[in-house]
Amino acid sequence: MRQRGSTLLIVLVLVGATTTVVIAAADLVISSMTSQWRRYHAVHARYVADAMVEYIQSRRAKGTLSLPTTLNRTIDGSDVTANIQDNSINLKRSLLVEITVEEGGLTFKESRVVGDGFEPKHFYYALASDKTLNLPNSLATTSPGHRGHVYVGNDLNITSLGVTIDGDLEVFRNLTGSASVAGVTWLGVPKISWPTPDPLLYAAGAVFVGSGSVGSHTFSNTALVYETLYAPGDADIQGTFGGRGVVFVGKNIRITGDIYYKDDNALIAIIARDDITVESKVKHIDGFLYAGRTFTQKGANLTVGRGAIVAKSFDLKGNLVVNYDHAVWDDPDVGWRLKLPGFFP
Repeated sequence: MRQRGSTLLIVLVLVGATTTVVIAAADLVISSMTSQWRRYHAVHARYVADAMVEYIQSRRAKGTLSLPTTLNRTIDGSDVTANIQDNSINLKRSLLVEITVEEGGLTFKESRVVGDGFEPKHFYYALASDKTLNLPNSLATTSPGHRGHVYVGNDLNITSLGVTIDGDLEVFRNLTGSASVAGVTWLGVPKISWPTPDPLLYAAGAVFVGSGSVGSHTFSNTALVYETLYAPGDADIQGTFGGRGVVFVGKNIRITGDIYYKDDNALIAIIARDDITVESKVKHIDGFLYAGRTFTQKGANLTVGRGAIVAKSFDLKGNLVVNYDHAVWDDPDVGWRLKLPGFFP
């Protein structure tokens, strides 16, 4: 009897030990499965966060996302919240993005500093000068969402007290004087490569108007192709323009009268391979203006009603107001269809 009791005790101990081993092994399996499950969702959450950042940057590039803001989206079955604010005080052209991902019953959080913006092009600015810009008179830029930016590819010298920029001010070299800037003033920004249009590309498929004058005109255009009027030499321009199209002049443009859009849908690019001179009597111009050399304003007051001005250099003899048209911000393809230098070809 004593031997049987010992044997039974040994058996019970062995069974208990075996059960402990089996339970421990099961715990290891469950722990491993839980770890793999967490790891899977952590990796997926990272991909979802990447997609959210790409969405944020695309919205910023189009100018449809103001700061600071909070976005909520569902991406690949996960709920994502992003708190976004400008981080330029710490790093130029950057955003601080705080992301929360609800994934598989778990919550993942991370903070990222990401780039803010897009590939710089001159027509993303209300006014852009490749060379030194002197402002002896007032300059005002406006645009919804504070997108009336100004870019200067050399020094900016302000001697007027009336310079107001509804956006960012970006200067390649030095700033002398002061301006009221709604956005951020950046000095030492990278130089934007100057675009030089090729006349042959504008001549292809264009309507030749010869040298002389271009008056009121309604462009014939489709959703993808805008009509081009081509003058190989000098040309004078004034009038009212409808539709969407391009006026390309192989040499110099003289704007001899006001230029207006016929309606809110109209868009025009006025491109001079050399100079654009705006005569004294001109008070109003609608359109995207490009001068391969110098843009000269002779009059005391000039308003660009809806458009932008890009020139190698400026000679401004009066007060200038530029109401930036953000059509190329909202859809960069519009810049290509308007054959704006930097977007086209």
